[in-house]
Amino acid sequence: MYNIGENYRTMFGMRDTDQRIDMLKETGEQRWNAYAGGEEKFMMEFPRKVTPEIYDNLDPVSKEFFDYYLDKNRGRHQYSTGAMNMNSLAALFNFDPYINADLLKGRKALIVCGTEAHSRAYSEEAYAKLPRECTEIYWVEGAGHCDLYDDKTKIPFEKFASFFGEMTK
Repeated sequence: MYNIGENYRTMFGMRDTDQRIDMLKETGEQRWNAYAGGEEKFMMEFPRKVTPEIYDNLDPVSKEFFDYYLDKNRGRHQYSTGAMNMNSLAALFNFDPYINADLLKGRKALIVCGTEAHSRAYSEEAYAKLPRECTEIYWVEGAGHCDLYDDKTKIPFEKFASFFGEMTK
């Protein structure tokens, strides 16, 4: 899991308020440009072809996403570029997944995360912020973030069956 709001508020190391304000100004200008019929601006697009030189210079998180999203047998769709419309950035900056965490009180929540997931800190953060009496965190030994998308040897089907089985009693 990701705290996507936090992720975008600090993306590219932009922890500085002035940098984030500049990005929001640019986003606002882009929205007006798009409204006026101008060209849409996209960000974070995957390259159409990944050469060994590009791949070898990626950080481990990017490699994991490239391995999943650029593999046509996994997460790649022929029409997907992986790009995000810059107009979405302001909404993502404002997103807080915990704003209504108190509404889970009395309901069960299961957080599933791989022990090797680069997103592990977000799962730990969610577990800490959700009502403890109804939240369970389940660790999948040796699994990375994308492993839990499609690796049937790592997806904890038995855990899901028991959790949802309890929920339907």
